Amino acid sequence: MNFTSLKSFMLAALLLVAGQVMAQTVVLSEDFSKCTSSNPDNPGDKMDGKTDEYTQISGWSCTNGFIGEGNMKFATSSKAGSIVTPAIDLSDETATYTLKFKACAWYNDAVRVLVQVDEQEAVEVTGLTNTGAPYAACLKEFSLEVKGTSQSKIKIQSASASKGRFFLDDIEVSKLAAGEVADASLSCPKTVIFGSVGVGVQAVEKVEMSGQNLTGDLSVVVEGEGFSCATTTIAKDDAAKAELEVLFVSSKAGDYSGVLTISGGGLKESAVIALSANVVQLEGEGTIDSPYTIADVFTLNNPGRTAWVTGYIVGRVENGNIKEGSTFNADGESVNNSNVLIAASAMETDYNNCVAVQLPAGDVRNVVNLSDNPANLGKQVNLLGEMVAYFGVCGLKNVTEYKLNGVSVADVVADAAKVPVKVYTLGGVEVGDSLDGLQKGIYIVKQGDKVKKVVK
Repeated sequence: MNFTSLKSFMLAALLLVAGQVMAQTVVLSEDFSKCTSSNPDNPGDKMDGKTDEYTQISGWSCTNGFIGEGNMKFATSSKAGSIVTPAIDLSDETATYTLKFKACAWYNDAVRVLVQVDEQEAVEVTGLTNTGAPYAACLKEFSLEVKGTSQSKIKIQSASASKGRFFLDDIEVSKLAAGEVADASLSCPKTVIFGSVGVGVQAVEKVEMSGQNLTGDLSVVVEGEGFSCATTTIAKDDAAKAELEVLFVSSKAGDYSGVLTISGGGLKESAVIALSANVVQLEGEGTIDSPYTIADVFTLNNPGRTAWVTGYIVGRVENGNIKEGSTFNADGESVNNSNVLIAASAMETDYNNCVAVQLPAGDVRNVVNLSDNPANLGKQVNLLGEMVAYFGVCGLKNVTEYKLNGVSVADVVADAAKVPVKVYTLGGVEVGDSLDGLQKGIYIVKQGDKVKKVVK
């Protein structure tokens, strides 16, 4: 996690004093447990002007704040959001005050927020996850030192008005007096959600954590049918920034839950992470030999994992609105080449039955898009990409490989390598098929229809 101060100062590290152990004092704590939303990943009920109704103590205020599920969401797509704490005492110059909070960004929004104490210059906190729903599972803990007066207020706000949406939870301000030692602590997510997983398919989720002031190694225990973790111990020296791989697989459809418990290391309380997965029967496995079908994609509903998907190219989206911009042909003077729609049937003309595919610049776009390749309309294509929302529907982004009519990226690259190379002088005289053995100078190199100047 990176923290960049707009004042260009480094955040000081907490000092350990051997032989002394004393807990820090909690100055402020808020877990937003009073917040309950029927739509936790897209809350719509505003809290502006009534924040105190949803907090443990009074004195809070917010702008463009929305009631989440055990958390809060701030900002809209075009308006910044913020929350301000009640007045707290940060005036002891000999003490160390630490602000901790958990946050994540809205899908594809800015991965930073600003923290400001009173009228001090703001500090930029970066590293928020913006991979999308479920947002509760994306919350990560951040911490930084703060100073102030006996009546200071802390504001946490969007870093920009546009695309500055973020979720916030578990705000805490603690005080460590001079000579005292901070408690051992561990920052980790509350939940790990595998989402929908195919029967017999192994899914992997990475759990990031960071330990502070630990006195020993950490123990890792996983409970729950289908869940496992190869790591059973995290060494004290490695726990400052660690990552666990939790696996899940089941041969039967249904809902599954488990618990990942991390203990030891001087922690007063074990860290307990809730695990959940939904096993469904799928037609494919997401591999190159057994790609997910369109029906599988809808069932999995943007799980965020990378997999192979198969479907028929039936159209494209001509603007940012899939409802108004879906076009199921390859006609027109200007055909969007950055995306295609794929479906289970080559005759599909309803965007609700389509998966939107983002085509990155390069070989994939060059070969798959309908603008340059109108004959692709109706053809079956296999694509390897990240299963995430695109145009607000089930989508495939960051596509790296394809297979169209039996031809793949690797085949195109291999074929290109077979095209003969010819080397010419600037005067147009052919001097060979490579630069090897030629004198230093500028040459023209031609391979197929590609021509470039090369300095040797």
